[in-house]
Amino acid sequence: MPSKKPPKPVVKNRKKPTGPAALMDDGQAALAALRPRLDRVPVSSLQPPRFDIEKAATFALAVAQKVNGKALRARFDSLPSAEFDARHLDDLATIARATLHAAQAVQRSEASATEARVPWALAKEAGALRDRLLRLCEYYFADDETISAELRDIRRGLGYLDLASDLDRLAALLHAQRDTLSRDPHLYRKTDAADASRLAAELRAALGESGPSSPKKDAAARDTLRRCLCLLQDSYSEVAAAARFLLRHDPAVAHFPSLFGAVRQDAARAKKPSPKADDKPGGPSGGTPTPPPVK
Repeated sequence: MPSKKPPKPVVKNRKKPTGPAALMDDGQAALAALRPRLDRVPVSSLQPPRFDIEKAATFALAVAQKVNGKALRARFDSLPSAEFDARHLDDLATIARATLHAAQAVQRSEASATEARVPWALAKEAGALRDRLLRLCEYYFADDETISAELRDIRRGLGYLDLASDLDRLAALLHAQRDTLSRDPHLYRKTDAADASRLAAELRAALGESGPSSPKKDAAARDTLRRCLCLLQDSYSEVAAAARFLLRHDPAVAHFPSLFGAVRQDAARAKKPSPKADDKPGGPSGGTPTPPPVK
C-alpha cells in the first residue's frame, strides 16, 4: 500500500511592515533598484544640496502620485516619445523614495559620527543659541532678501560642523547689524556674538576638525544622496515641464514649480515670527532646546 504524501506545511502570511518600517523598506528597495543608475551619474554633475532635500523629495513623491492618476497619465502617454520619455513618470516615485532614504542615512551617519564626541550640554547650548538668534534675525530682516537668503541657508545646515559655521555666521551678522538688533528687548543679549563665537570654537574642538576627515561611511552616504538628488531633479524637471504644457490652460499648473521653488513656497507659508517676552529656547515659540536636527 503506497504511503501517503505528507501534508504541505501551512505557511502563514507575514504581515507587511507599516509606518516608518514600511517607508524604510520601500526606500531601501528603491535605492537598490536605482544603484546601477546612481553609479553612472558623472561626478561633475554632483552638487551640494542648496535646499531641504527631504521636503523636495516628499513634494516630488506627491507629484508622482498625481501625474500617475488614470486621466492625467493618459494625457502624458499621448505625448510623442521623441518629446517626452514616459519612463520619468514610472521612475519619479522610486527616485523620491530613494532620495528620502538616502537623506535619512546621512542623518544617521552624521549622528553616530558626532554624538560620542560632542558633549550633550555643549550641543544643547549651541543649538538653543542658534535657534534664538535665527528667530531674532528673521524677525528684523524678513524684508531684506540678502540677509533672508543667508538665514535660509543657515537653517539648511547639516550636523555639528555646520552648526559651528552657523554660529560664526550669526556672530558676524550680529556685529554688522548691532544697531538694529541691540534694540530688541526680548531675544537679544549683549554677549550673543561672543557666545556664538565661543561655542563655535568649542564645537570644532570637540569634533577635532583639525584631525582626520569625515569617516568613509559618512562620505559614502553623502555621495549617494547627491547622486539621488541629481536623478530626482532630472526626472522631476522632465515631468513638471510636460505637465506645464499639458495643463497650460488649467490652474493646476501651479502645482508644478521647480523643486527649489516648491521648498521656498513651503517656507513662505510660515508666519513671520513675532518676538515675545516669554520667547526662550524651548518656550511657547522658542523651538526645541536640543542639538539641531541633521537635515
